[in-house]
Amino acid sequence: MKASVDLAELDWDQFEAYAKTCAWVLGIGHAQSPTAGLILGYVGHSDRFDQAVAKWSQSYVTQVAADYQSFQEYRL
Repeated sequence: MKASVDLAELDWDQFEAYAKTCAWVLGIGHAQSPTAGLILGYVGHSDRFDQAVAKWSQSYVTQVAADYQSFQEYRL
């Protein structure tokens, strides 16, 4: 039952729903893992992990944009 989604064809609302669904499925998978307690012990109950992932994601987006700009300039 494999399927694929062409992300370029999604509008923002569809992409957001797709991303939330992927996150939910991933979360359910990890929650059923025999190491779920270990993950919870590492992540904890605060939002510190969430904030760290969000900060890393923003930094990654910034870096990818800069890299793409450099690539475009090099290509021309």
